[in-house]
Amino acid sequence: MKKLLFIFLLFIFINVNALEEVSFDRCVDGDTAWLKVGDISYKYRFLAIDTPETLHPTKDGGILGKTASEYTCNLLKSATKLEIEYDENSTKTDKYNRELVWLFVDNKLIQEELVENGYAKIEYVYGDYKYLDILEEKENIAKEERIGIWGNIYKVTFIYEDKKEVFEVIEGTNVEPLKIDEESFLGWYVDDNAFDFKTIIDKDIILIAKYKKDPILLRLIFLALILIILYFIDRKKFNTITKKIKKTYS
Repeated sequence: MKKLLFIFLLFIFINVNALEEVSFDRCVDGDTAWLKVGDISYKYRFLAIDTPETLHPTKDGGILGKTASEYTCNLLKSATKLEIEYDENSTKTDKYNRELVWLFVDNKLIQEELVENGYAKIEYVYGDYKYLDILEEKENIAKEERIGIWGNIYKVTFIYEDKKEVFEVIEGTNVEPLKIDEESFLGWYVDDNAFDFKTIIDKDIILIAKYKKDPILLRLIFLALILIILYFIDRKKFNTITKKIKKTYS
């Protein structure tokens, strides 16, 4: 009995993250595809990576997005064997109900190939994923050698109060706004124009934080201007008002 239980538990352990064979259905973009399990097609998102967008409604991946998409599509179409693997440290699906998987194309991990060739970067990591160390090693090499998406990197500088934060952004992508938890914060501006964070980054940018002006300070400035005007046009009235102000705050 104990032997049978041991064999049963061993079978479960071995098959927790077992590879499951699938077949190609159709391409989507560099990090997404429709694959079939039997006769049923599911939309799969390749875990832990992101390629430049080609179909996103507000993002444009440019030529690199198209190249990454074509690279992935060619791999999938020409493959003799496709296998998926779910990661026990990741959710099985994302918020768009896409299956989140590691994908092996003819025994090679597609995420590794995409990162190694500079078509993808590591992204959307929410746990200690199984092959993350491999991807990080490949990404570091791609960055150092400025391969693919790492060929052009721009700096986006956020300046607020007496602080400055600089982020490196890949050409053809956009940058997320730096959050400031202050009620007086209005937004990020470039040359007095509010910055649209849907903008595709193709140069270095400096963003300045703007704040609502203190209403008390505005009133004091207004009062000071009135007093200056009175000083020049009605000295008597100016003296009367300044005496009242001194009396009030003395």
